[in-house]
Amino acid sequence: MPVPRSSLFPRLRWSLVGAIAIAALAALWLHPRGSVRWRPPAPPVVALDADRIRATVDARRAAALRLSEATAARPQRVHPSSTGRLLRRLIDPACILGPRPLCELLASSVAACADGDGATCHAVGRFLEESPPYPEIARWFFGAGCERGDAAACARAAQIRTGSDACDVDRLACMARARRTDDLAALDHLCAGGMADACVVAGVAYLDEPIGLRGYLTAACQAGGTPACFELARRLTPTCTGDCMGPDAAQAEVAAAIACDAGFADACQLAAR
Repeated sequence: MPVPRSSLFPRLRWSLVGAIAIAALAALWLHPRGSVRWRPPAPPVVALDADRIRATVDARRAAALRLSEATAARPQRVHPSSTGRLLRRLIDPACILGPRPLCELLASSVAACADGDGATCHAVGRFLEESPPYPEIARWFFGAGCERGDAAACARAAQIRTGSDACDVDRLACMARARRTDDLAALDHLCAGGMADACVVAGVAYLDEPIGLRGYLTAACQAGGTPACFELARRLTPTCTGDCMGPDAAQAEVAAAIACDAGFADACQLAAR
């Protein structure tokens, strides 16, 4: 029997959105433990560089500000909905999209999308899929834009659903195909290109190899995937219980600080230990 993904990270105590995010990141059925299955070599375990993560976000600041200014110039049409509330929860209280500075820059645009501006939903989706950590959740914005009547968002959502083999050209479509076909080589390639969610999904195949899993979670965290930073910190902290890795207090502190900065309250508790 395959192992359902809902059981992969049972000890995570995130908010509702965090739980939804991990479902989006780890929506992958596994082969039975111990079965013969080809897997690409996991990324090497390297030291996290928090300053480089912040520098990556700073490099995108100008583009995010342009997006925010364009959003502010549009007339707003407020249509409260469950989808809108969920989109808002992607940036507050924890930043699921990446480091906290990224969510701060995108806050007004996400709010406009949540309030019913389909064109802004499309614009946010495009920004996210073109910016580290290239979150897979970008596809949610295309879906929301389509629901709100934006033709470009509908077209993009359809492209992603169709899937693609061109991983260097269309990350989201490649990710969608890789999920359906359980293509670990494609996921590993996307991870190496900085797509944090692909690192997490690929890492799920290494649950029985803590070093391999650590390599993928570290790569995801380094790419700016804050949920991965939280999970890495939890597994590395010397006080970890349950599904743990070899304790590494120094790296656990760095990963926890990144996740804490993004608004993960439990990570702040880890960073304070």
